[in-house]
Amino acid sequence: MALVLGQQALVSISDIDKVLNSEVFKSLGNAVLLSTKILSLLLSEAADVVAPYVAYLIMKKGIGSLDVVWLLQNYSSLKAAVEPHGVNPQEILNWFNGWDAHAGKHADKPQIIDAKLSEAIFTAPETQFKVFKEASFKFLDSSDRSEEGWKKIIVDAWPQVAIIARAMADKSVPLASAEPISDAIVATLSDYVHSDESVQLNNQTLAMLNALLQALDEQLRHVVGGRLRALFYSDPKDIGRLFEVLDSFGNLILDIQPANSEEATRLIRLLDYIGRYPDATQRAASFLDGKAEQLSRFRYSERLREGMASVVTKLENRTPKIFKKFARKSWFTSLFKSKTSKEIAEEVGDGIEE
Repeated sequence: MALVLGQQALVSISDIDKVLNSEVFKSLGNAVLLSTKILSLLLSEAADVVAPYVAYLIMKKGIGSLDVVWLLQNYSSLKAAVEPHGVNPQEILNWFNGWDAHAGKHADKPQIIDAKLSEAIFTAPETQFKVFKEASFKFLDSSDRSEEGWKKIIVDAWPQVAIIARAMADKSVPLASAEPISDAIVATLSDYVHSDESVQLNNQTLAMLNALLQALDEQLRHVVGGRLRALFYSDPKDIGRLFEVLDSFGNLILDIQPANSEEATRLIRLLDYIGRYPDATQRAASFLDGKAEQLSRFRYSERLREGMASVVTKLENRTPKIFKKFARKSWFTSLFKSKTSKEIAEEVGDGIEE
């Protein structure tokens, strides 16, 4: 057989494409070729030569023995090779579904699986890849995984695991390990804010965190938000990191009103940061502006009033709702120094509050 002569020998054969497409070769090949021989050639310089024959085998279901691990890892290469020869992605999945039970044995190693195949499998019809999906859900929701184990999954941020988590959320699959997941989410974000260099808040990490949050029920998401409120009022050295977290997850915090003068002092510091770094805090500024009512309810001391007036008057355009809320305060109005600020206060229209 020509295919066992080696890649270079194969491509050097005259009219090899005609040989591979001949009925005699197809009949003989179906009888004696192993997938480990033919499919591996798709990663070699012989790929263009053998691709039409592989496409024929898939359409005719002519592969009786499949190296499942090879396909799990190299789905994209297979897809790219056979699509030009009339095999679409759904036809590949329909064919590969016949090895579902074998593929499911490797679901506990999602990081080895081609991410595009993971996405395709979990968006495939319910009737396909039942074993693989069930095994993947079982892997992700392992009762043996501790908070530290979940933190590692978040930090590793394998896209394939995020895909599984999103699938569980979409299908409303309940999580037995929901509490350690929520603990790990908060711990990971806290580590990042407090400058743990082992934690990076890149796009893949954000995708993982959002996928896990989607998989939690609403009550636990509220719990996460409550704990992020405490992080918001912590005192990190790098405020920029806190604002990165706020940009992505501030929507989880339902109540941001300061509880005491210490928190109010930190709020003033954070508002001052928004004024100093407008480009880096656009989403956080919008989030806090949406909480203007809550922020204005706190009874600020005379010292805190001066600090709040100083930062808020500089945020007339950045956080207009906060500005207008405080402009209604009689104590705040008395601290206005600029004509523009006084005019805006007069335009609020709802009267002055004590």
